[in-house]
Amino acid sequence: AVSDAVRLRGRAARLAFEIPTAVLLMLLLPVGLLGRGLFGPRSRAARLARAAMKAPAVLSGRLDLVGLDPRHAALVPDDWRLNPGAFTIAQLLQGEPEPTDVARAYWYYVTHQSASLDAEIIFRVLVHR
Repeated sequence: AVSDAVRLRGRAARLAFEIPTAVLLMLLLPVGLLGRGLFGPRSRAARLARAAMKAPAVLSGRLDLVGLDPRHAALVPDDWRLNPGAFTIAQLLQGEPEPTDVARAYWYYVTHQSASLDAEIIFRVLVHR
């Protein structure tokens, strides 16, 4: 059973945000690839290109737009039902975070799931990281 602290967002609500956002990312792929060529592989444009290349997997259902980094699967309970994602909240953590910090970040994400939180994570990963 899902713990009381975990508030899972419904599939329809998740898809209502994920589908148009993934389509937008795909449309921005040429911009990201051009920018990666001009500004290098560590640029914001390169991050955009990498994210846009994952958009087809989001549209096909193989990835969630915002979800779990598979390397962190052992840190979160199965009842949180986090699927692998193109973006993760753990990407916002600085340096080499401790496992407890990574688990806490996912807990925050799961207990505050919303389209606005997903948008903030995507924006911060693409722009501020």
